[in-house]
Amino acid sequence: GEPAIFQIAHAFRAEETGFQHNPEFTMCEWYRVGDDYQAGQELLVELAQVMFDVDGCNRLTYRNAFRQWAGVDPFNDSTSRIRGLCDEWLGKKVDGVARDVCLDLLFSEKVQPQLGQGIPTLLTDFPAEQSALAKVTARDYGWVAERYELFWKGLELANGYHELLDPEELTARQHQVNAKRVEAGKDPLPERSRLLDAMTTGLPPCSGVALGVERALQAFLDLESISEVMPFPIDQA
Repeated sequence: GEPAIFQIAHAFRAEETGFQHNPEFTMCEWYRVGDDYQAGQELLVELAQVMFDVDGCNRLTYRNAFRQWAGVDPFNDSTSRIRGLCDEWLGKKVDGVARDVCLDLLFSEKVQPQLGQGIPTLLTDFPAEQSALAKVTARDYGWVAERYELFWKGLELANGYHELLDPEELTARQHQVNAKRVEAGKDPLPERSRLLDAMTTGLPPCSGVALGVERALQAFLDLESISEVMPFPIDQA
């Protein structure tokens, strides 16, 4: 029933440890009722300008970022061409690898390092297959997720959604995710959640963002490793 909420809390993701990730970290997360796709972006841009003491923010669609730095259209080019570029540019043998995985490889190696250089960059309009908990909408070149990410000096700091409100769509997406997890040898995620219950009851339109606090500090202080801003990184825990 609140018009806007936020929390700062511990988060855990069992991904490999590196210069940009620690399995336990701090997340700042906020939601504001009534915010649509554009309003959610504007709030994040305002925060970025204050955080880094800059005027303005570069805005770029996922598609245009790929066309500019990877020379590929992630929506319309064939999967075989995208796999071929992974092999040619990255030396990755990706025969039979899913299209989204190949795009992630190209993104991390060719696109992401270029984002947020000199001025924060807000990346928008991700492929619908990468929508997670965001709404999707049609563009003239395909379906996109109403999702946006903030980058500074090649580092992803925040991920925002124009929030999905349809419980049936959420259930369908969960089924798809769990099918992929089982196929990859991972445990399925729980089908029921408080989020699904809230959507079923009637979740109001809103936009929400999650920002990694340590990554923001790492970016602000221009440090090489996230461990430099953590009292107990995983190797010292």
